[in-house]
Amino acid sequence: MKALAELIRARQPCVVLTGAGVSTESGIPDFRSPTGLWAKFDPLEYGSIDAFRAEPLKVWSFYKPRVAMLTEAVPNAAHVALAELERLGFVQAVVTQNIDLLHERAGSREIVEVHGSIRSATCPGCGERQPLERVLELLAEAEAPACCSSSARRSRSTRWPGCPRRRSPPAARWRSSTAGRRRTTRGRRCGSMAAPVRCSPWPPTT
Repeated sequence: MKALAELIRARQPCVVLTGAGVSTESGIPDFRSPTGLWAKFDPLEYGSIDAFRAEPLKVWSFYKPRVAMLTEAVPNAAHVALAELERLGFVQAVVTQNIDLLHERAGSREIVEVHGSIRSATCPGCGERQPLERVLELLAEAEAPACCSSSARRSRSTRWPGCPRRRSPPAARWRSSTAGRRRTTRGRRCGSMAAPVRCSPWPPTT
């Protein structure tokens, strides 16, 4: 620990990269460990945009309890420590693969959410975006939200109640869930829970 502290002081600016492991102490399972989610579920069936488009109800059945779990989770000591290191000027930013918002809830301000977050979900059929609070309401009412656009119905996509009855251009289906919203950090959010966006040279992943 002393060696780490010395490195942080000596090698500025310091950026922290985090993944699922930082949130396991908050009760959120990771993905790739022997007891992780992908040991029980095939990521190609539940963790890709192609799977979502092919069988949205199946994918929502996987994410529905997970969204509730992420909403109820609280930051652990690691999240709090990173927020404090940022406040003291030792950490310039946190780059995270996690969608759970726990870094933000712990007080970190400079956050890059590589895979987006549960902050909102975007309908891939019509482009309608709903905040987390509304997503939770919809999931309490049905197994999944649904899209009212005719093209989405043909592809068995799900429907957001009250979404515009129009078809958005393909580019709109890949926009960031935070486009046009007030940013709580200067970080770049690269997508949403339901529709990641190609914001860097590599293909979108989940």
